[in-house]
Amino acid sequence: MQRNSSRMRELRGLLVGCVVASSVAVSAMADEPLLPFRSLRAMGLGNAYEAVADDLFAFDYNPAGLANIDRFTLAIVPAQARVSDDLAGEVQDLEDLLDEIDELSKQDTDNILASSAIDDVVARIDDLRHQKLKVQASVGLARVALPLPEVAGFRLVGGASVSNQLVTGINLNRAGLPWGSVVLDVLDDEFTLDASLEVFTMQFAAAAEKDLSTPFVERVRAGANLRLVNRKIKRDFFTLTDMLDPDRFKANHFDTTTDDGEIDSFGDIQDIIDNNTESETGQGVDVGVQVDHTDYLSTALVVRSLFSDVGDDTFPTTTTISAAAKPLTFLDKENSLVDLTVAAGFSDGAGDDAQEAFLNDSITDNIHLGAEALLFPNSPINLALRVGDNQGFSTWSAELKLAVVRVGVGWYGDLETDYWAGGMSLVF
Repeated sequence: MQRNSSRMRELRGLLVGCVVASSVAVSAMADEPLLPFRSLRAMGLGNAYEAVADDLFAFDYNPAGLANIDRFTLAIVPAQARVSDDLAGEVQDLEDLLDEIDELSKQDTDNILASSAIDDVVARIDDLRHQKLKVQASVGLARVALPLPEVAGFRLVGGASVSNQLVTGINLNRAGLPWGSVVLDVLDDEFTLDASLEVFTMQFAAAAEKDLSTPFVERVRAGANLRLVNRKIKRDFFTLTDMLDPDRFKANHFDTTTDDGEIDSFGDIQDIIDNNTESETGQGVDVGVQVDHTDYLSTALVVRSLFSDVGDDTFPTTTTISAAAKPLTFLDKENSLVDLTVAAGFSDGAGDDAQEAFLNDSITDNIHLGAEALLFPNSPINLALRVGDNQGFSTWSAELKLAVVRVGVGWYGDLETDYWAGGMSLVF
């Protein structure tokens, strides 16, 4: 079996296409955006958050935690993103890679395969198969909680949320027959496009709290969350050589036509999204309970995706038991300088970050651990430092609060890869 020599002469354009595609191609599990929004606090705690939840981010972990809110509260997250460590490393090396490709482009096509620079370029592209180049972002999230009139001794809180979420990345797969040369193998590589974004997700939650003042239970909270999803998806497959002819590629894989021939408005962008994707709608229900046994010990039981489906996909149910404690309160060492919280959780039914299965098939897949130190907890300016273990992978985050503004960074390891995370939120 012989290779067409004309394809060999296209190698220079192919290499450029690889690099460009590494930056802009979209590849994601079609169900990924159904993962909960992960605040920097929850990520830093290794997702051991169900018993800790006492803010508007309880929507994503335990709706019962909303009952901790005793006044009208509004949270806005203009943007929060996490970037895989592999992608961060590739971005740093991108300039060197482009320089090497530029050097190749100055050579005669007959000499490209003999160039010493080709080995490094092809090796880098080949390395993409073993990396997770991903970005997950939430844009324009807004949430509100409103205490309601007390009924029969139950303190009630209602909540609502709107958000947008997307996952992008690159997935390079080996296709075709193996060749004796890595360069020839690159010609057969294929991108799998399985893109998904939740263009609009609404959530409605209700929670109730009841004081019991028994020897083992001071108060109990219960809550439920209804999630309504409108999602855009695109599933496609194309080879690297398809990208060498941009006009044909767009005609076969991506429709960019507009009424006036230019993309110059938000409406044009929306039309392009509509032309290239299919819409799916669906819903999900989460329920949870949170119990304060004392002023320093809480436990929780949560069932996420008790019922959840979007389009043809039904998402697995995850049951989590969790506990949180405040050691300084237990030791009667409360102070205005630091507040400590430790937490642990055990999940069963599906992996939080890989919903189809527990990837490692070990006990660590079920475990979440975390600890938080809040410096100057009663001040309008404070600093939170967190460390955790998320299903066997390390996490941490640091978040600075300046009145209503919170900014932070973190590291988040999950069952798939490691991420750098950062974002800003406003809480009123």
